[in-house]
Amino acid sequence: MPFILRLLTLSALIVALAGPQQRNDQQTTEGEGIDIVLCMDVSGSMGSRDILPSRMEAAKEVAEEFVRSRPVDRIGLVIFSGESFTQCPITTDRNTLITQIQSLESRRYRWMVR
Repeated sequence: MPFILRLLTLSALIVALAGPQQRNDQQTTEGEGIDIVLCMDVSGSMGSRDILPSRMEAAKEVAEEFVRSRPVDRIGLVIFSGESFTQCPITTDRNTLITQIQSLESRRYRWMVR
């Protein structure tokens, strides 16, 4: 029994000397941010190739660049094509917002006439 207690004491001492620490990933940014909502057209016309590779791809590149250039602001994303939808609510999470922008595709709807 004394051997086990000494072993536990030695283990506790080693852990204490190692100084385990908790990592904090919070970032503090200075400045006064504003709330911005990007509104992007995802209708079929955005698939047009008059701007290479397409209007949608060009708009997505510009939107990503804009999001990266606004480190202090909260930004959201609304898409529309006849109706509007909130794709991403206002957030400071740039990675999530950029992922949502990259996943956008133009939608072609077929209207049926009866």
